[in-house]
Amino acid sequence: YEGYSCENLILPVPAALFDESKLHTRVEFEDSDFLSKPILTKTHASVGEDLHGIVEEYNSGRLYSKKRAEIMFASLLLWLARSLSQRSKGVKSAERVLDYIAEHYSEPISNTSIAAVFGHEPCYLNRTVKQHFGSSIHRLVNKKRVEEGVKLLLTTDLILDEIAERVGFSSASHFSKRCKDITGNNPSFYRNH
Repeated sequence: YEGYSCENLILPVPAALFDESKLHTRVEFEDSDFLSKPILTKTHASVGEDLHGIVEEYNSGRLYSKKRAEIMFASLLLWLARSLSQRSKGVKSAERVLDYIAEHYSEPISNTSIAAVFGHEPCYLNRTVKQHFGSSIHRLVNKKRVEEGVKLLLTTDLILDEIAERVGFSSASHFSKRCKDITGNNPSFYRNH
């Protein structure tokens, strides 16, 4: 993952070194399986510092230090669970938008109309989609339309105006312009090949 080095990763204890008898209590989240995968987070740079603080507290020998370390650790796990839960909601929203575009690309689509379907603000939904797919909703709609238009150019003898209309563009010139922008080629390139 970009921005992460191996020294920033907190690796699990090797199974051979794990001693279950030293386990005080088990922290489980019934509504999340987030600990089943490695956790990489950009939003909380001090996770390593937090873990070191928990270990120091545990080993300090102060009154209730072990209990306090347990609470600190549970608090950190809760923060991670909530953080990852929010991120997964964003991923689901972005994927649902992509599925919607795939089904409705030939219809008039705007950020506002898609946001209304999913009950989100257009800016929020567009930002979420851009974070997960690297492109705005508008760009993804155009990419899907061009993709489908190119398929029709390669597999049918339909004229350009008809293809543009079938895939949701207002005109053949609009389709041609978007085709060139997205693929680097004019529709004639695909028709001739």
